Order: sequence, then structure tokens, then C-alpha cells
Amino acid sequence: MIHRLAQWWRQLRASPAAPAAASPATPAAADYARVRYEAADGRPLPTAEGAARRIGYRPLPDGGLETETWELAPPEWLSTRTREQPDAQGLLSYRRTQYYPWGQERRRVALQHPPAGPPIVDYHEYFPTGELQRHRRLAEGALGTVFGLEPWVPSDPYTEEMPQFPGGMEQLMQDLTRYLKYPRQALISGQEGRILVSFTLGPDGVMRDFTAPPEAPPVLARAAIEVLEQVAQRRRWRPGFQKRRAVSVSYSVPVTFTIR
Repeated sequence: MIHRLAQWWRQLRASPAAPAAASPATPAAADYARVRYEAADGRPLPTAEGAARRIGYRPLPDGGLETETWELAPPEWLSTRTREQPDAQGLLSYRRTQYYPWGQERRRVALQHPPAGPPIVDYHEYFPTGELQRHRRLAEGALGTVFGLEPWVPSDPYTEEMPQFPGGMEQLMQDLTRYLKYPRQALISGQEGRILVSFTLGPDGVMRDFTAPPEAPPVLARAAIEVLEQVAQRRRWRPGFQKRRAVSVSYSVPVTFTIR
């Protein structure tokens, strides 16, 4: 395994840089020394157009390399981060972390070299809630379980967690204020009001299926839904959980229109 990792790392560092994208990518692409794009089926693409994911390569000060894979379906999210770098003994260490769409660690694999003895590989798996599910260790050719929990079983106490917006509800209100466009027609007619928009928050943390009360003024209802659609393109929630599983949750958010 160590040989394969080292060989792949050397090949990657020696490979030619990908051509610059013809169409502008998201600002994060500028943070990398090299960027490439892939279609949903893994085919390489020359530009960001039609890409399902972006892979960026960032050299590290110690001569190592960090690789990040971003899924580009809006809102885009970091799915994998890998680091290969020399340790204090000059041997290649390796760390690969996979994430849930809302930023929580999903799996982590780490290769390290103790001062004496063969290398050790640690495998961590996490429930969507962030709770450690399993820690296994490969040492001296044997794979053993250091810690392990089974998924929820009927004998476990029922657990439930409500969704959380990144930065809290205060950040959500700030985002609504930033992206809200007061309808011109409503300004002219002096329409004000508070529209309670309902939506489904999926297990992937994305808002969808927006609706406004039928009695709400149509022009304000459309604007309220549009501003939440704008936020949904930019941010994912930490979803709701039941029995350690991410679930869909019905949610409502007020959008206030006030002429000042």
C-alpha cells in the first residue's frame, strides 16, 4: 500500500498542469496550483462547463500535496480532501477525509509511520450526526476494531435533532436581507407584509419545494420564494436527524417586506 501511494504521488507531482478553464469557475478555484474538471461519470473535461466536480491540487510548504474534490451541484460542497506529505522521518504519510454535503466528516483514512515498527492505518467512520460510528486500525498486518457502534436499534433511546442553518438563524436573516429584491410593483402600491414560506429541507441539507400561503399577496409571495431560492443556491443546512439518520423536514421561514 505504501509503495502504491508513493508511486501515485510522484506521478501526480510530475504530471503536466491542466489547461486553464475557458469559463470562469467559482472563486475557490483560484486557490489551487492546478485544477481539473470531471463529468458525473468521471470523464475528464477541459473546462468547467458541464462539470459535475472540480479537483484542485495545492502544494504544501513541506513538499507534500493537498487535493480537494468539490461537487458542483449547487450549492457546491467539499466531498473529499487528501493530504500526502513527508513526516519527520521523511516517509510518506497519507490522510484522506470524505465529507457529508453539510461539511461533517463521513470517513477518514490515515497512514502514519511510528518511530519503530510497521506503518499504521486508521479508519474512522462517522454517523451523519457527527458521532463516531467505528474506528478500525491496521497494524502489523492485522485489522482490528478499536471502537464500534451499531446503527440505531429498537432498544436504543429515540433521538431527534432539528436542522441547523450554517451560522444560525441570525445568518439566515442576514442572507435574506442581502438577496431580497423588493418588487417594484409592491413599492409603487405601498404593499408591505410578512410572508411565511414553507419548504422541504432534504436529507442532503438543501431547501426545495417552496410554497407561500394562498392568501398572501402574489407579488410579495413570489419575491419571498425567490429570495429563499437564492439562499438555497448558496448554502446547505445541517439536516434534521432521527435515530442518527438524516431525514427530510418540513420547515417555514418568515420573509418580511417593509418600506423605509
